Amino acid sequence: MDSREVRPEGPKDVKGLQPQMQEDRFSVASVLMTRVHRYRILLKKYWWIMFLGVILGIGGALTYVTMSPPSFQSEGKMVMAQRMAISEKLVSDEIQNFMGTQSEMLKSQRVQDRAMEKILTDHPEIKEAWEARLALNPNAKMFGFSSRDSLRNQTLTLTATGEDPLLVQKYLNAVMSSYLEYKRELRQQTSETTFESLTNQLATLDKDIQFLRDGISNFRATNNVVMLEQVGSGRAQELGVINMELNRSTRLLDALNQMTPEQIQAAVMRESGTSAGNSAVGGDVGSEMASALAKPQAEYYKSLQELEKLKSNREDLSEFLRDSHQKIRDLDEQIAALQRVVDSFKELSMGIIKSQREALEIRVKQLQLDFDKMQEQASAADKMLVEFANMQEDLVRKQDMFQKLSEMLRTVDLSKVMSNESLSVMDDASAAISVANKKLKLLLGLLVGGLLGFVALYLIDLFDDSFGTIGEMRDQLPETVLGQVPEIKAFQKDTDIHLLSEENPDSHALVESFRNLRSSIIFSYPDGQAPKTICITSSVPSEGKSTIAANLAVSLATGNSRVLLVDGDIRRGRICEKFGLPSTPGFVELLRQEASADAIIRPTEIEGLDLVSSGKLQKSPGELYLSPSLDVFLKEMKTRYDYIVFDSAPLLATDDTSNLARKVEGVLFVVRGAFTSVRYARECLKRLRSRKAPLMGLVFNRGYVSGSDSYYYYHDYYEYYGGGEGGGAGEKKKKRHRKVRRPESQSPSREDSSNEEV
Repeated sequence: MDSREVRPEGPKDVKGLQPQMQEDRFSVASVLMTRVHRYRILLKKYWWIMFLGVILGIGGALTYVTMSPPSFQSEGKMVMAQRMAISEKLVSDEIQNFMGTQSEMLKSQRVQDRAMEKILTDHPEIKEAWEARLALNPNAKMFGFSSRDSLRNQTLTLTATGEDPLLVQKYLNAVMSSYLEYKRELRQQTSETTFESLTNQLATLDKDIQFLRDGISNFRATNNVVMLEQVGSGRAQELGVINMELNRSTRLLDALNQMTPEQIQAAVMRESGTSAGNSAVGGDVGSEMASALAKPQAEYYKSLQELEKLKSNREDLSEFLRDSHQKIRDLDEQIAALQRVVDSFKELSMGIIKSQREALEIRVKQLQLDFDKMQEQASAADKMLVEFANMQEDLVRKQDMFQKLSEMLRTVDLSKVMSNESLSVMDDASAAISVANKKLKLLLGLLVGGLLGFVALYLIDLFDDSFGTIGEMRDQLPETVLGQVPEIKAFQKDTDIHLLSEENPDSHALVESFRNLRSSIIFSYPDGQAPKTICITSSVPSEGKSTIAANLAVSLATGNSRVLLVDGDIRRGRICEKFGLPSTPGFVELLRQEASADAIIRPTEIEGLDLVSSGKLQKSPGELYLSPSLDVFLKEMKTRYDYIVFDSAPLLATDDTSNLARKVEGVLFVVRGAFTSVRYARECLKRLRSRKAPLMGLVFNRGYVSGSDSYYYYHDYYEYYGGGEGGGAGEKKKKRHRKVRRPESQSPSREDSSNEEV
């Protein structure tokens, strides 16, 4: 049989699509319950760590409470006094900033020192001790002081703490009185300084106001303000007109400079019929130029037309007459005379255009001069008006400042004769009460200790690689799990091998678990080919392999089988003691060929079960398992017994089991819950596989059960069907409900490695 567990197949592909397996709430709940179960195991194993953490936390808190000096607290209140509404403009500070400032003044070193001086003056008996304390620690404080403000109620709550309740109360009253005295001194000093400063400022402002008034009067006497305003307004309009004309003339001059005289002449004559404003050369200048060129241009075009006619006639006659003909010569003379006339008119037009351009340049220069001069005059008027307006604004501003300073001067003068405190005492210091909070500190110590214990358990869990549940073992080891033996509370402290007994109700779960293991061994193999020789082993001592071997043999014998139990742990074997049989001669003597098989086989009180004890224990057995006597013994015993069960030594302790495992038909590997290391188990299984040992599967021993484990149901239905003492079903049902919760309270117990396995 394959030593690996047969895993259920996952969902098959449907048309090439693999369904996505999503984690549901049941899987999440299972994982959470596994973690909770693991921490329960750790808590039961290491409860003393939590207890130690709680003891340390409470002890630390108790030490702190005991060594800390007594602490008493007193409270007092100060309220913001009603301000005098002299001027709304003077009240500009916010309440929050004001209250914060007063709080800082109360905490200031000056106020605190004054309060301390009052206490030492009233109680000279503590002065010497306090001075000695200051000599050792200059930063020492006899009293603690704090304050908190309430903006809604405009109050300050003051708190003082100290060791003496009477002194604490007096100290807080001294702080409030010292603060009020300090404020009065500041106010008096500030009032005198402020009064003198305000008086000097008012005198200076009065001189400035008089000077401004004289300046305004002189300005009005030497200048007509109304005329200046009108001049400024008129100059602005004229400047606008001149500026427009200057811009228009400048653009026209630029256009004329860019055009040839012929282009100008053609443009003027082409647009002589349009309005002057729409002319190409534009405006009045274009109109004047067109008027000057009208007559010469008319004569020019008239002569030009006659010239064209003569040229046309000559071309017509030249087709029939020679150039030397009289008519042709007459026409040439007329054409030449008329050409001279046309040229003269053209020169006249060019002269008129040149003169008009020069006149336009002169006009542009004159307009620019007029514009600059008028702008200078307007700027001078505006400057004088601005100066006059500034003088008026300065006068108004200084008059307003003079009025404000006068009001402040009256306020300061009034504060000299009136006591208007910003804060006043609302409640005197209350009687000091104890604020040690011993119970709270002890409770905090308890919580901190519990937290430290939990952190220690968490760290232990990080480094603990033992199997908490059978599910964790299945996840970490690929071999088949053939059975689970639960932890029985009644047998936790029993270091002896406990055999199955139907008479003891506490062992009923063991009986059922070994019946299940027996069935797994018998029915897991096809055609009844279950192994007859079985070796029980584990990784390290104290994992319960001897108990598993003995009880498996008992379970097989009660199933009407002939069973031989062999104590193969020839170094520390002691199964014979449980059955009340002698240890020698035994298996060691057989391997040494000092005794025969019949001499070492002894019947037990259990029908069908015989025992071979370990014999004389050996510290150095050498190669006894390689002796041919073992092969002969196995061959002979297979004919006489249905099953031969070997108890062997741990794999990591000796190499004896590795030699024995190759000669048997099946090996059961025992894993103890909350004890066996994952690393050790993997190493042992790897060793068995490398030796080609016929590994049958795993047995989870002393597993901690919960309501979902098999032991829960075994015990439940055992009680329900009347397996215990008593009578009717109703009575047993009540008892069952009581017994159901018993496995929840079980705790793991790792025995010392020097003790025998359970």
